[in-house]
Amino acid sequence: MKLVQEIFIQAHKYDWEDSYKIDVTTFKQESSSSVIVVDIEQREIEIELPDDFDSHFNQKSINELNERKSKVLAKCGIDVIKIEEQIQSLLAIDFKG
Repeated sequence: MKLVQEIFIQAHKYDWEDSYKIDVTTFKQESSSSVIVVDIEQREIEIELPDDFDSHFNQKSINELNERKSKVLAKCGIDVIKIEEQIQSLLAIDFKG
């Protein structure tokens, strides 16, 4: 399967910046009161995708979600340890008093 996409290559500089930065986007940016946008080039690109790209993206999505889940579980574990330390600290104060 072939994907055809128009891309815009532009430079932009916000009022508070000293130099331009290059952007490659799928949408045309416009200048505004705080940013100057200069067009560099506009072109159409073609990308060949595998016929089974839906299942390919599904697997990548599953992998991404599993990574997120692992990070949440790791953070949760750290938070539980901190809470348990606070509980133990308070219990130690109660036993001393």
